[in-house]
Amino acid sequence: MDIEKKISEFMNRQAEEQWAARKKERLQVCIKPDSYIGREIMYQTALMHEILAELRKDKGSGKAAHAD
Repeated sequence: MDIEKKISEFMNRQAEEQWAARKKERLQVCIKPDSYIGREIMYQTALMHEILAELRKDKGSGKAAHAD
C-alpha cells in the first residue's frame, strides 16, 4: 500500500542519516593542546580572531576595506 511505501522511504532516509552521522564521527580526532599541532591551531585561531576584529572595526567606522 501507499502507507507501507512511505514507511519504507522514511526508514531508508533514517538509516542513511544514521550512516552519515557515524561516518562524520569517525573523522573526529583528539589533539593535545600542548602538542605542536595543538599550539599551531590555537595560534591560527587567535590570528583569525584578530583579523575578524580588524575587519569589524573597519566596517563599523565606515572605512572601505579593499585589497588592492
